[in-house]
Amino acid sequence: MFTEWIGRLLPAAPSAGGHGFLRTAHALRALANTETPLRVEELGVALAYWAAYYRKFPGTPRLAGALQLGDALGRIQARPGMPREVYLRVMQAHGEEFSRAVDRAAEPESVERALSSLTEAGARLFLANASRQPLVLLHMVTVAAALRLLLPHLPAGLHKTALAHVWQNVAATAAAYGDERAFEHNDWPPPEESVVIDRSINTEDPHAFKFAEACIREYRLNPQPVYLAAAEDWASRLLRARNWSAAQRDAAGWSSAERRLRLGIRQYRGSRLIVHFSSLPEMAGPIPVAPKWPHAYGRELRRPGAAELHSVQADLGQHRL
Repeated sequence: MFTEWIGRLLPAAPSAGGHGFLRTAHALRALANTETPLRVEELGVALAYWAAYYRKFPGTPRLAGALQLGDALGRIQARPGMPREVYLRVMQAHGEEFSRAVDRAAEPESVERALSSLTEAGARLFLANASRQPLVLLHMVTVAAALRLLLPHLPAGLHKTALAHVWQNVAATAAAYGDERAFEHNDWPPPEESVVIDRSINTEDPHAFKFAEACIREYRLNPQPVYLAAAEDWASRLLRARNWSAAQRDAAGWSSAERRLRLGIRQYRGSRLIVHFSSLPEMAGPIPVAPKWPHAYGRELRRPGAAELHSVQADLGQHRL
């Protein structure tokens, strides 16, 4: 089923904010470790969710330029004042201009190294704009890092195709939300990985979990302090904002959907849906997380019995998130 559908879904990487792509990648990573009914179900739901919200940008991205992905991201021009909630439509309206910017990126010799370039540039751009739209911009890193998890499951002929579509998605996010140029310096005092993990878990925020996992995984492959600085920045902002009003959260880039999700985490704590985003052994043990939108599952969540909850915990084993 996956091999039949993935080629059709890749052009729609931005669907539902990239979350169909993200969930599919992490479900496959978990299944590669151990196949369980819960993980098989999550893969099916992830693919269905991706397809149900199918949206794609104008044009077919071509890696036909001369710039590395990180450099190409730095050349993307933001459009201040863009109506952010309809940025897919705005990209359609400026399709030719946007496609030219995307096509400045070169076809890389190594997809893995290109992903390091892209995630590092994404983390830098996140930090430069973290006071405005952090929630959206962190997906430049999480989506690109998720492709690294997806690569072992893709036919070799789709590796660069997938990279091109992920790059297009990251470029669109930068064009819509990256008002400030990315920082070039490297003088952030990098926090310890354990500090990033602890702060992220303390937020009880699924985006903090995903961002920490992606940044730490990318940091271990490309030890640039910007990754840990970015993950720590988002977690720290969430912790400081715990007692903020709705208006204060909106001003800081929190959407109403995100507030509903955070409320859902508490409401559904202990539900049978356990989303685990990390293969890091330091993040061991399950964390219950509410779905992005409960209606996406077509059914109400229910609380499990003791035996079922024990089964889920055993399923997750040494993996968390």
